[in-house]
Amino acid sequence: MLKLLIDENLGKTVVQSLRKRGFHVQSVAELMRGATDEEVAERARKEDKVVVTMDKDFGRFAVASEIPGLLLVRVPHVGERLVEILVSVLEKVENLYGYITVVDRNGRIRRRPL
Repeated sequence: MLKLLIDENLGKTVVQSLRKRGFHVQSVAELMRGATDEEVAERARKEDKVVVTMDKDFGRFAVASEIPGLLLVRVPHVGERLVEILVSVLEKVENLYGYITVVDRNGRIRRRPL
């Protein structure tokens, strides 16, 4: 079962929208507001969660921190369109574990193993 840890930079609207669509989502803002990247990575490791973030620096950090997976969102924060793109990726991509998956504003997906 896919478990997601949504970084603070995606906002509560994204978290609520994904929950309403039935995804297993936890929010950094709700659980550990102001957490460092290291703390987010540690929680993701302990709870076997894929981190979802807009922070491109987290991509470089992800490899060294051995998180279960990373979904890096390179989409301008445009509310419902952002949610649509995320849902599309979550439905299309068979396995986010073990990969850095990048989605851009056009919904294009790039992946590489962690």
